[in-house]
Amino acid sequence: MLFQELVSPSFFDSRQMNVLQNRLNNLLSSVAARDTEFPLLNTYISEDKALVVAEIPGIELEDIDLQVVNKTLTINTQRNKQDVAEGTHWYRRERAYGQFSRVIELPFAIDVDNVQASCTQGVLKIELPRAQADLPKKISIQSA
Repeated sequence: MLFQELVSPSFFDSRQMNVLQNRLNNLLSSVAARDTEFPLLNTYISEDKALVVAEIPGIELEDIDLQVVNKTLTINTQRNKQDVAEGTHWYRRERAYGQFSRVIELPFAIDVDNVQASCTQGVLKIELPRAQADLPKKISIQSA
């Protein structure tokens, strides 16, 4: 009986349904935005290096801390909360703020002394050369 009331046209008019749908969409999109990791990364690997590309819009370069230990790259950063003018309130907020950390485990040890990082238009590129000691070495076979 309750189900019949819920699906009957008299229970919700189309305007109420639209309002409910918009509220659910806003709720779900804000939850999804909080669940994504920041910064977003792409990682490319070749035999002799790795390239990590991170999207960091709105981040000051001095707020980025890059660390490399053996095979692991750690990116620590923060984005400050944006204040709104007095008398206004948030209608929709998807951009997260606060402390962020990403840890990437690479398949080989990194030559820490030759890591290079650059940032252009909010895109951080980190080139991580493979440590010489970790490069594959050809082994010659002696005949007996």
